[in-house]
Amino acid sequence: TRDFTMLRTWYWLCVLPLFFLGAGCPGTAPQLIEIPDVRGMEQAAAEERLEEAGFGLVLVVAQASSAPEGTVFNQMPAAESWVTQNTTLTLYVSTGGTPPDIDAWSGRYGEGDFTELTDIIRTADGGYIATGETSDGDANRAVLLLKLDEDGEVEWRRSYDVATTQRGEAIAPTNDGGYIIAGYTDTVTESGEALIIKVDEEGDVDWVITLGIDGVQYIRAFGVAQTVDGGYMLAATAMSNPNLGFGYGGRDVLLVKLSMLGQEEWTVWYGEEQDDEVYALRPAEDNGFIVAGSTASFGATSRNAFVMKTNMNGILEWLELFGGSGEDEALDVRQTPEGGYIMVGHTNSFDVPYRDIFVVKVNAQGVEEWSRIVDMALLDEDDDGSDEIAAAIQVTSDGEYVIAGTTDVHGGEGSVALVKLDAAGDLVWHNVVGGIGLDEALAIDLAQENGYVVAGFSDSFGDGDRQGYVVKTDDDGNALDSLLP
Repeated sequence: TRDFTMLRTWYWLCVLPLFFLGAGCPGTAPQLIEIPDVRGMEQAAAEERLEEAGFGLVLVVAQASSAPEGTVFNQMPAAESWVTQNTTLTLYVSTGGTPPDIDAWSGRYGEGDFTELTDIIRTADGGYIATGETSDGDANRAVLLLKLDEDGEVEWRRSYDVATTQRGEAIAPTNDGGYIIAGYTDTVTESGEALIIKVDEEGDVDWVITLGIDGVQYIRAFGVAQTVDGGYMLAATAMSNPNLGFGYGGRDVLLVKLSMLGQEEWTVWYGEEQDDEVYALRPAEDNGFIVAGSTASFGATSRNAFVMKTNMNGILEWLELFGGSGEDEALDVRQTPEGGYIMVGHTNSFDVPYRDIFVVKVNAQGVEEWSRIVDMALLDEDDDGSDEIAAAIQVTSDGEYVIAGTTDVHGGEGSVALVKLDAAGDLVWHNVVGGIGLDEALAIDLAQENGYVVAGFSDSFGDGDRQGYVVKTDDDGNALDSLLP
């Protein structure tokens, strides 16, 4: 009771004066003021707003950006942070245009009120092709296929409707010069079927199939690759029904082998009684497949990231879990030059206060060689930490790794996060890209000449509409819409 009485006395004598008088007892922290969000405002209006809030020390940095010239496109410390009155605030004001020494561009794509790009790959003609989801303003949503040239200009655009709502999640090249898209129908509720669309090099449909199982609530495909016999391997998450002989309970991982014409040849379920979900499938150099996701089964301490390797016939060779007592997910995986694998996702285990980027490198047998946790705030010397999700990873031409995801390190709803690690997992560079709204990266690939191409979506640059967002960086990760000085 004595400790409680002392605490209560300290509160009345020291804390309340902070609210009423702006001062406190000796040794207490100075009064804090919330930083207004001035992103998107003209420079003069932004400075006036900060002065009204009580801030007198404002540093202005002019920097090239795709934001309108003279507008604030970033601020540090982040908007809605609480700081002391004598804190120096930095405003980044757009000069417009692209810095001449940066080989970079960015583009926003969308004809309706909603477009997201979920995957992007290089094409043989020197451009890029992306898939995702788009809406023309009503409740219907279609699979989107977007072909871009090397400078991000649209060459053609296709949308595919087989149900009221559908979404493309992954795209892969095919031996005949076309593409295979994997996704699912019914994006609104937990129902629907896996959706596979085969198109030619111009985006014209060769065939479309939906994959459902009577008694199974839904199947959602997140990965696809062509097999050595010209068919296709599909990775999906399905709501199992063990009473009917489908799966093990809850959500399970499903691999489906299709013929070159989309006919189902065999299906293998992986899982246990708890939820198991897949997010990525990639071909392995031995003609097998590497799969990544998250699981609460197989002895998981809570919900752990997993990587599993199968042979070409879907027979499991090994499965390994990574993480701790928190929530851990693997959202992408790639084979590495020496025959191992690298996965990326996010974790809030290991005493991480928020979600951080989680990278694990394993050898060919799935044995961990090293792991890294990346907090973008700590990279910017901000001790408060930040929340990150890493959605994609790619192996670079020099045997290193480039990662794309989302971070809230600069406040607001979120920005594109880019990180490069060397072959040993040490940081090479990092960048934050976007505008004043929510901007997310969902996929990354090597660019045609140099640098990297990132796809996702942006709420920052339209008139309240969500647009597909593609960012081309140079080799050092410099981008047109960079939020770092």
